[in-house]
Amino acid sequence: MTRPPGLDTHSLRRCTCGCPIHRGALRVIGCDPRCRCSVWCDSQPTTIVAAEWGACLLFLDPHTNDLLSANWMERGRIDWSTCGEFETRGEAYPAGTILHPQIAAIVACLNNTPPMLEWLSSREHDTDVHAGPVRTITAITPAATSPTQRRCDCGCPIHTGTPRTDYTHQQCRCAVWCATQPTTIVAREWGCALFLDPRTGEVLNVVGDDSGLLDWGNCGELDDRGDGGFAGRILQAQLAAIIACLNNTPPCADW
Repeated sequence: MTRPPGLDTHSLRRCTCGCPIHRGALRVIGCDPRCRCSVWCDSQPTTIVAAEWGACLLFLDPHTNDLLSANWMERGRIDWSTCGEFETRGEAYPAGTILHPQIAAIVACLNNTPPMLEWLSSREHDTDVHAGPVRTITAITPAATSPTQRRCDCGCPIHTGTPRTDYTHQQCRCAVWCATQPTTIVAREWGCALFLDPRTGEVLNVVGDDSGLLDWGNCGELDDRGDGGFAGRILQAQLAAIIACLNNTPPCADW
């Protein structure tokens, strides 16, 4: 059965990230400073990590369908005490009216497309059937605020303190909240992160595990055949619209 746009089943999933408050239990998302749930927890809805807004988190409440936001603490831990409904006054209001339907469309697309984890994980073993051989993807973006021109701040042993221009380095340990990472969809439905190649605008994917570690050595373009191609066209358009909105609205921290 097709789910209504913007709604998913994460409110029915149990915490899998080891949070001392919610471990193994159902989770009601709210402003709870004790919560330690990660962005990769099964109980977390599909989330946009907005690079343009300091990696602010944006997602839809599974119960109310309201647009929520939250900020990071040190070392990638989410500060759930900052979680709340997205501001609906001033400049935030038009941004919210744009972001809500775009994120809802992404959620609906992910929920109604078969999980891609199987072919994502097997790419290095079967390059003929899936997305083709892994290739180096060089990020080239002229914008001064581009993540590709920011310095790594996540402690990656390869990129710490320097810009990141290669999304397929085998030893890269850059996190989804790193300053060098473009705006990203954390798609637990597919077990991966999705973002746009700043050079080509194509949808790239990288597999992530429950700890948030990303397999950059197998990062590549979303398969353009079968369900992956149809979903890719939808995701590409929605992500591009979200990035354009974020780039033209002051960061939410300024409100």
